[in-house]
Amino acid sequence: MRIRTVRTASGKYSLQIVSKYHGKLTVHKHIGTYENGREKHILLEKARQYIQHVSAQTDILDYLSAVRLQDIIITESKPLFAYQLFSRVYDAIGFSSYHDDIIKDLVIARLYYPASKLETQEILHDCFGKSYALKTIYRHLKKSMESGIKDRYQNALIQFTKNTLHDNLKLVFYDVTTLFFESQVKSELKDFGFSKDHRPGDTQIVIGLVVTKAGFPLYFDIFTGNTFEGHTFTGVVETIRQLLGTQTLVVVADSAMISVDNMDTLDEKGVGFIVGARVANLPLPLVKTISKRLKKQDGAMITASYQGYRLICQYSQTRAAQDKSQREKQLERAQDVIQNPSRATRAYRFLKKKGQARYQQ
Repeated sequence: MRIRTVRTASGKYSLQIVSKYHGKLTVHKHIGTYENGREKHILLEKARQYIQHVSAQTDILDYLSAVRLQDIIITESKPLFAYQLFSRVYDAIGFSSYHDDIIKDLVIARLYYPASKLETQEILHDCFGKSYALKTIYRHLKKSMESGIKDRYQNALIQFTKNTLHDNLKLVFYDVTTLFFESQVKSELKDFGFSKDHRPGDTQIVIGLVVTKAGFPLYFDIFTGNTFEGHTFTGVVETIRQLLGTQTLVVVADSAMISVDNMDTLDEKGVGFIVGARVANLPLPLVKTISKRLKKQDGAMITASYQGYRLICQYSQTRAAQDKSQREKQLERAQDVIQNPSRATRAYRFLKKKGQARYQQ
């Protein structure tokens, strides 16, 4: 129970005793009305006495005023509000269509504190008072994968996006990241590859994620750790198009996804795409033509044709200054390696290795 103050039509204030359960507000008693501080003080005292008499609920401020802070010992603390919040979000999205409370608790624990399955078992017990044997956790995880939980979750995400977020799902974004394991043992999925986590000594998997224009996730897929991210593009796009049931899909991705084969495949399937491109990878005559047309005017934008596709090019003075600074630093490193070949530790831009310990620009 708590005290609520409500302004009345006459301009006075009404003091009530209320409680709230599952979003429903209940008024237990109307204490009275006041219009000045003295009357308010009297009504507040009556309200506190009523709450204590009816519910034996003590005002925490009264309790704390009677004890010293150093005498208070916290014996247990559980983030139950976080559990309730994540639980309601889980249900609202539609994940509860897969009926398994253990899987739900594992998802909530993972959101609260990402950790291994063994640590997640401890988090569920210590933070949320949920005790599951590790063997039980493994059994439910295996069963969920065999039952197609991934498809159910993704369908729930798509339906939630359509019905609640009111997105027509004609524009989506795709990107790839890596997830490393503190292990050097390869398996069916775990392998060594280009690590976005800067952990080249650990095995990893590659994850492709499709999101809406607002960043809400729709679909994900997992690939072996040595998969080149550009090779994931067309397959994921075709799958998400089938899931969405749309023929007018447009996909936005970064420059790692661009290749003539990828663009041709999407074009044949009638899928629109916007992908980042590196001007430096274009033929030199085309680069010179683009540079001449932009005239180094900040914000200037032109279109050009390449391999049958439209290039949209824009000039940015800030980016140009940044690129120039990076080129100058790389040239300085190259000069230093030419003069001191023993300092060479890797491949350098603007340098070619000539002989055992010689380099040239």
